[in-house]
Amino acid sequence: MRLFIRLMREIHKILGTLLSVLFLMWFISGMVMIYKRFPNVNRIIHKYQTSLPDSLPDIQLLSGVLPDSASIRSLSIEMEREQALFNISTDKGKFKLSADTLLQEVKFGEVTFAEIESYAKRFANGNIARVDTLRQLEQWIPMSSFRSHFPIYKFIYDDPDKSYLYVSSTTGKALQFVTKSDRFWAWLGPIPHFLYFWQLRQDAKLWNSVVSWLSGLGAIMCLAGGVMGIYSYVVVWKRRKKFRSPYKKWDFKWHHITGFFFGFFVFMFILSGFMSLNSLPKWFMKNEDTTLSERLFDEEPLVLNELQGDYRAILAAYPGEVKEIGLKRYEDRQFYTVQTTEESLTLEVVGNEVRPFRLTQQEVEGKLNKVLGRPYTITLMTEPDNYYGGNPRRTPLPAYRVEVQDNDRTTLYVSAENGRTRHYTARSRIERWIYPAFHTFKVKPFVGNPLARDIFLWILLIGGTVVSFTGVVLGIKYIKRLFTRKRRK
Repeated sequence: MRLFIRLMREIHKILGTLLSVLFLMWFISGMVMIYKRFPNVNRIIHKYQTSLPDSLPDIQLLSGVLPDSASIRSLSIEMEREQALFNISTDKGKFKLSADTLLQEVKFGEVTFAEIESYAKRFANGNIARVDTLRQLEQWIPMSSFRSHFPIYKFIYDDPDKSYLYVSSTTGKALQFVTKSDRFWAWLGPIPHFLYFWQLRQDAKLWNSVVSWLSGLGAIMCLAGGVMGIYSYVVVWKRRKKFRSPYKKWDFKWHHITGFFFGFFVFMFILSGFMSLNSLPKWFMKNEDTTLSERLFDEEPLVLNELQGDYRAILAAYPGEVKEIGLKRYEDRQFYTVQTTEESLTLEVVGNEVRPFRLTQQEVEGKLNKVLGRPYTITLMTEPDNYYGGNPRRTPLPAYRVEVQDNDRTTLYVSAENGRTRHYTARSRIERWIYPAFHTFKVKPFVGNPLARDIFLWILLIGGTVVSFTGVVLGIKYIKRLFTRKRRK
């Protein structure tokens, strides 16, 4: 037992000395991360897109242009290089057709700088002060996937927000948009928290390995510290029948006390960070039905002559606001996903009436009966649970919760708004609890109560910060002792 305790002490001391500064950085940046994320142009891009024109052709005309017997897999109407287009994917190829009465196939040439500059002028309340041509990644475009857009044009504005816009030379579309405020909060929050330093993040495999190793070693450090913390309290209790820390010096004492009360959450924060980039081992709780996801997401082809109304009624209902329209299908019902300046909508058109699309329980059961082939129970959800409903955009309510009677303990969540299905098994539920549940705490009782969640997170993060800060102090003292011993020798 003594040898084991001594081993735990040495592991905790050595790893703590090496990692406590990193932990301190993670907890302080985590406070910022409650409110701020790494900048993402996709959150604002629709404000700067050109709206679809009011005059568009009848969608039924496409049947006379596409190859005979072509099966349409996807169809959308959007603006590209200031031209309205039908983007169509079929079993006989992909087609880009002009959204006018001619419906001609469009093949664009290279994007010109004049087009890109005109596009860039929409983004900021100021003039373009400078344009840089980038052939190397930098902090606000750190991922390797951006390399396919080289050279990237960086527009620097003289607006009050000191904005930067990054535009692809290959597509002519915005890759990133950041203001002075975005950059400030990113340096305090997501960059140190995710180790989003572009020199590291540009190599996805290396970045993944570094974060995994650091968080994995951090979890081991926490476990060793937990053993030591409990053991110290047990020793005091056996000797004095008192529940108190045996340490007198403030740094040891408060590291022990806060580590004892917050150590579990510190461990789970770090373990969940590790699991954000990794999965449970393949041998752990294998799923028996490995093709269910494919069957669930297999969509029926679109059938244009079965549409019950004219999609152009959407343009009339939202004049000057519609950026993109997509045609989707769930079993026998076809509907539209619509992106406006401010929101994403799921609509259907019956005659000239535009109304929200909603799936009935019978329609969901019709698909499930074909896909599952085994008993299940289905209920309508109007309130979120621990696995669905916490994010109105990604997991909209109402939805149908489906409990499948199988060995994988499968639960499905089918959105009544758009038919999108979330698929959980016993294995994936465990993974979800480790991450993101124990990292963001977007679970009951905090779902729908953001203030309570924020207060709870602040308490945990302050506790973790104290544990980490005292660990930094102890680590510095340990290093000083090592150097002092060497000098004496």
